[in-house]
Amino acid sequence: MDPVIKLHYDRVRSEYTSGVYRDVMVRAKDEYFESTGVLHEDEEGYETKMNMFNDWYVLRYVSKDGGPFMEAYLEKHGLDDDVREAFLGCNHSLFQYTGRTLRRAHGFKDVLHTTKFSLPRTHRALSMVKGDLLIGRVVTYGGRRCFLDGMTFVPGEVGPILARECKKIRKTVDPQKEYEFLMEVEKMNTRYSRFGHVSPSRFFAFD
Repeated sequence: MDPVIKLHYDRVRSEYTSGVYRDVMVRAKDEYFESTGVLHEDEEGYETKMNMFNDWYVLRYVSKDGGPFMEAYLEKHGLDDDVREAFLGCNHSLFQYTGRTLRRAHGFKDVLHTTKFSLPRTHRALSMVKGDLLIGRVVTYGGRRCFLDGMTFVPGEVGPILARECKKIRKTVDPQKEYEFLMEVEKMNTRYSRFGHVSPSRFFAFD
């Protein structure tokens, strides 16, 4: 993660998860787990889910006390436009790893928005092989993209199913529909994680 992005990401998390915001965070976690499926601390994947929650909490969550908290943080501290645009323009989507480019960068396809991009070869280690799928958030700062910490890996076998659904969602031209779709895929993935011996197609089904 870019040092400037990491600095402000860590600061906003610290500012809005402590003190009077601690109870707000607990309520938010309950809401997030209700929407995306519950995992307990002793279950595999809990740390990954908490990283996803942290991203959602600072960038998306809105409570009776206000939010999203990232918007409040940026306004309070009067940060540069480049930093504001990086966070407020964060791309939440379904991504597919397309392998190394000719320059050894990490190639990705945004399945939901049908765009392609690459991450520098110096980007933090990605234990991925060509065709792997993930839900995550990408920010662009200083002309470079980077993933935030929250990344949910989805079984590649359901790629065609998700691609078809992405096409339907794309036609709506509705950011809320996109968000609801991604949250639903997270929930399906949580269910699947408990039954790894069962074909994933049984869990990733849409109306």
